[in-house]
Amino acid sequence: ELFKSQQGDEQLVEYADIRAWQEILFTCESQVVEERDFVAMRASAVWVQTIDGIVNKREEVLKQERTALENAFVKRRTDFAENLDSLMKMVTKFKDLGSMRQLDDNCERIAVLKDKFEQARHKAEQLN
Repeated sequence: ELFKSQQGDEQLVEYADIRAWQEILFTCESQVVEERDFVAMRASAVWVQTIDGIVNKREEVLKQERTALENAFVKRRTDFAENLDSLMKMVTKFKDLGSMRQLDDNCERIAVLKDKFEQARHKAEQLN
C-alpha cells in the first residue's frame, strides 16, 4: 500500500526527470550520450511498465497466504472447541454414575479428564 500511495509516484517522478535529462542530452550538439545511457533508460522504462503488475501479483500472493493462515487457525480453533465439548459431555455423564461400586472406575475417569483438561488449557494458551 505504501508503495502504491507514495513510493510508486516518487519513482515515476524520478523516471520523468531521467527522461527530461535524456531529452536535453539528445539536443546537445556534442555526442555525450553513450550506449550505456540507452541501456539504463530502457531498463527504467521496463520497470515503469511492469512494476504495477509485479506489485499486484505480490499483493494477491499475500492475500492468499493470509487466507490460508486464517483458515488454518479457524480449523484449529474449531477442533479445540469440539474437543472441549466432548470433554464436557464426559463430565455430565458422571451425574448418572453415582453408585459406590463404580467409585474406583469414576476416579480413574476423573483423573483422565483432569489430564485432558490440562492439555486443553495448554492448547488454549498456544492458540492465544
